[in-house]
Amino acid sequence: MKQASKLFTVNLTYFVAVCLFVVVRLINAVVNTDSIDSTLTSTIFTVIVEVVLLFILPIVMYTLMRKQKVGQTFKDFKFNKISPLAVLICILMGICCFILNLAVSAFFNGLIQLLGYEGGVGVSGGGTTVIDPNSVWALIINLVLVALLPAICEETAHRGMLLQGMKKVGTVRAIVYSSLLFGLLHLNINQTFYAIILGLIMAATVVMSGSIIPAMLIHFLNNGLSVYLAFAQQTGWFGGNILPSVYAFLGSGNIIIVFIVSLVFLVVLIGVLFALFMWLIRETQGKRISTLVKQAAGVTPEDSSKLAAIQKSKNVPLSADYAKNIAVLNEMLAKYGVHTPEALLFGAEKKERPTVWENFFFWGSVFLTGLVTIFTFVWGLI
Repeated sequence: MKQASKLFTVNLTYFVAVCLFVVVRLINAVVNTDSIDSTLTSTIFTVIVEVVLLFILPIVMYTLMRKQKVGQTFKDFKFNKISPLAVLICILMGICCFILNLAVSAFFNGLIQLLGYEGGVGVSGGGTTVIDPNSVWALIINLVLVALLPAICEETAHRGMLLQGMKKVGTVRAIVYSSLLFGLLHLNINQTFYAIILGLIMAATVVMSGSIIPAMLIHFLNNGLSVYLAFAQQTGWFGGNILPSVYAFLGSGNIIIVFIVSLVFLVVLIGVLFALFMWLIRETQGKRISTLVKQAAGVTPEDSSKLAAIQKSKNVPLSADYAKNIAVLNEMLAKYGVHTPEALLFGAEKKERPTVWENFFFWGSVFLTGLVTIFTFVWGLI
């Protein structure tokens, strides 16, 4: 039996996950759970969706359809290590993304409410929390359900499987398509827009860093801060008055001052986020490319003085193993699925036209998630 293409595999797998997600969502909405503890039902629903549908299912289906070992699947999904400094950069990016999403979600929620939407107001965290201000364990449980599990499972499905498998249609399109589905999968109109924005940022970090870990860290910080601030607001912990103060300022009535301050703040925030983004690239893919270039020049990473001499003067003789090292470089580039050192940084691959079936399951997922999302706007369904 012929091995399925990556694009067909990821689109079919995701379509199956979406269909099952909608079914679980309908069951959860229709079945009478009044006699069951609401926290228990919410936990069960979250575990089914996150762990089973968005983590186990993609890994199992992708592994079987690609006829490979599980370890190779994790490699395909870019489960690559990053340095401690890169982790710190991602933490700072996660904080910036949380603040940015507060602004985006506030704007979009205000817009759809003007258009008649009467559903609940979305928050940056993207999940429903049940906070007991008298229990720290409740905070920990909510962090696991709303922040940790989505960061691992949703990133595996979207920035792992979808983003990597869609590169056949081009890296930029893969970023946009995977982010669109990420936003629509929330099946909630007031979470869709900012989830797409966050998805674009996280997808870009995966492409530029060569690892899914940065996206997971950003996702966890974005959701986790929302959970913590909700808890802190009820308990009087540090930071509990941040969101009320922000909302009070936005509703102060002086539209011009609010607009100017908000605009300046957003410009600065985006600038900081961009600077962190470039720093992350240098700390991840930049170092990998530097190592490849040194190997191609016949220079070990430790022999920096020789490399500097080669770069300054074309008359400096290269190593006798130069041709051999060039072959090593080409092999490494082939391993990454690219043809030039520049493409290694941006993750570019040769574009191919998708088949009918590859497109069918992708647009099927868009249609189904988009239809349910529209329902949340028309009928206020949560």
